This record gives sequence, C-alpha cells and structure tokens, in this order.
Amino acid sequence: MKEKNLLEYIREFSVPLELLENTIIAAENIANRTEEYFLNSGKKLEGTAAAIIYISGILEDDRRTQKEISKVTNIPESTIRNRYLEIVRSLEIKKEK
Repeated sequence: MKEKNLLEYIREFSVPLELLENTIIAAENIANRTEEYFLNSGKKLEGTAAAIIYISGILEDDRRTQKEISKVTNIPESTIRNRYLEIVRSLEIKKEK
C-alpha cells in the first residue's frame, strides 16, 4: 500500500473540519513550501498537515482550534503547536491585516 503524501493528508483532514476552499488552497501552498525547505524531514506527515491546516485557517480567517484539529487528526495539541511554531518561523509566515 502506497504511503500518503502531505497534500493527501491535508485533503483528508479538511473534509471533517469543513474547511473553505481558499483555506485548503492556502494549506496546499504552505505544504509545497515546507517540502521545498525540507521542514517535514524525519517527522510524521500527519503532524505537519495538522499544523499547516491550523496556520492556513488563521491566514484565511477560517480558524479551527488546535483542539478541534487534534480530535480529527489524532495528533496531540502540543505537536500541532510545536510544528506550527517551527513552520511559521522557518517560512516567515505573517498574517496580513
């Protein structure tokens, strides 16, 4: 059986979280950037996907809490938070006002 990639996890998790299309597109863009910078190297893709969904929700005003994302993805809130911080800092992501 083929292993899922980061984009597949994002799409899978976006359904039960009822994410808007623009949030999913933003998440896919962030996912591509994390892969370019090897930020998910040695880490479970599910945790990276969960953090990316959290980030894209903030950026697109389609926010889900870490707790909501954790329930759907089975990734601990602490992992989402740590991965979120790592990605935001490494990619210098800022919310435009």
